[in-house]
Amino acid sequence: MDFPYCEIGDVQAYNQHRSAYGTSTKPTAVEVEGFMDAIAARLRSACDEAGYDVDHFHAKSDTVALAITAGASVAVVVTAGTNFAVADSVLITGLSSGVRKWEVDVVKSVSGNNVTITAIGNNYDAASVTIYVLNDAMRTLRDLNALGAAAMAEEAAFGGVSPNKSEHAETLWERYQGSKDTRDGLWAIDNIKEFLRGATLTTEALHHGTSKSYGSEHEEDEDVDPVITNDMEF
Repeated sequence: MDFPYCEIGDVQAYNQHRSAYGTSTKPTAVEVEGFMDAIAARLRSACDEAGYDVDHFHAKSDTVALAITAGASVAVVVTAGTNFAVADSVLITGLSSGVRKWEVDVVKSVSGNNVTITAIGNNYDAASVTIYVLNDAMRTLRDLNALGAAAMAEEAAFGGVSPNKSEHAETLWERYQGSKDTRDGLWAIDNIKEFLRGATLTTEALHHGTSKSYGSEHEEDEDVDPVITNDMEF
């Protein structure tokens, strides 16, 4: 899935002390979306290295043939309504006048192949939309994507400002990276087998055990610092 796991509102939630990202903010909304892309790519790489099937994080998915118009309680015709249930969180991605858009929404009702979404923020072109049902893995990736992008956005806001440093950005990076103590973040993806619940392990991982399980293999090893392979700097 070549798109971020979060949306710009998720990033804004971590930087509520900043104005809503737009065309004249620092960073701009377009720049923040670039940060979201960069973090998502890093997450996909980390998950691939940990033995997850990066193309199948979602619980289920479906395609939409007709165009979608933004609004509240929008009925969307899908291929198989049985893929969806009331209260499912879904990720909608597609083209809007030829431009890629995505958003996270909630299923309000299901009737046959008509799936009503509580509110859709974008218009989508016909035959361009895929809807993914979010499982626990994608919820976790959504949060990590937002954390990393928010850290990058906060650093960008401090560019050229003295002192050129943000303690808030450092805190966000720490939460994104995770650690042996917190047992979350990138550290957990790399070290805790099946940390991303609901995600599919690759055939190679299942047969060769490439997905790690730090907790079960190092229960008494409290003095060794974890080796974090996710060391890309932004």
